[in-house]
Amino acid sequence: KTEKEALKSRFPCQILSHHRRQWSKAWLAVLRLKFLPKHCLKRAVQFLPQNVLPVVGRPLLFADFFMAAYSSDDEGILPILALDGLFYLMTQHGLEFPNYYKQLYKIIRPTLFSVKYKTRFFQLLDKSVSRNDLLPAHVVAALGKRLLQCCLQSPPAGILVALVLVSNWFRQHSETSCLLHRSDNEPIHDKFNPKTDDPAQANALQSSLWELSALSKHYYPAVATMAMAVGTPEEAKLPLHSLDDYLQINYNTLLEQERKRQKKPSGNNKHKGSKSTTPLTFNPPVKGLFDSNDVFSNFLAPQGGK
Repeated sequence: KTEKEALKSRFPCQILSHHRRQWSKAWLAVLRLKFLPKHCLKRAVQFLPQNVLPVVGRPLLFADFFMAAYSSDDEGILPILALDGLFYLMTQHGLEFPNYYKQLYKIIRPTLFSVKYKTRFFQLLDKSVSRNDLLPAHVVAALGKRLLQCCLQSPPAGILVALVLVSNWFRQHSETSCLLHRSDNEPIHDKFNPKTDDPAQANALQSSLWELSALSKHYYPAVATMAMAVGTPEEAKLPLHSLDDYLQINYNTLLEQERKRQKKPSGNNKHKGSKSTTPLTFNPPVKGLFDSNDVFSNFLAPQGGK
């Protein structure tokens, strides 16, 4: 009773719950504005999960806004940014969103590997799959399949992250191992449908991860090594990969690693401390790069040749 009497004796501006209520009303009024510019929506979607939802008394009032932004047909960055707030409402406040994984599957595309906020997205993507032990096998298989297909058009840093995710997911969900252990001599008609945005209609479990074979011939050695290791018995004995170790990799770090890497001295080289040299000249080819009947036969032809 003494606490209630103390609250009654205070002014509204001295009560924290009143500030939270007004803070929530102000933001809801802004989000209900019609024709809100797109750049304002992006700023709001980034600001709300860290500065508004943990503070207000009823964060589920913002569920409609995040679900609309997440389910929008915009192929830009808005659905990716909305995933953060929606994931917070689902895990912390029990929000139910049946089409969550369907929309998550739709977001995954090759351009995702080059956006500014890909680090946060991959973290939430991993949590959405790894922490749900009851996730159907066809959903896990479809997400992994689409990730690997995007890898065929992505930079090495993004490919390493995708391979880490696929390796961890398929070890956690053993029912998807059929995609990794297809017999090489067994003829398979790939029934995977890459055009659909519904993982239930993708038929991923009736396919195979042939993308790993293609990535095993990648020009970057780390990508080729990890692609060959996915699904092997040796990898199954190792602990799961740490995603955070690969999220910091970019073109700058890859170039720095290659710059620091020195060529090992050969047996004929007696000076162990000698540095590797880079050839600056080359012998021109005797024949051209293309046949005489090829359209490009006149291009890049050797000097004096036809």
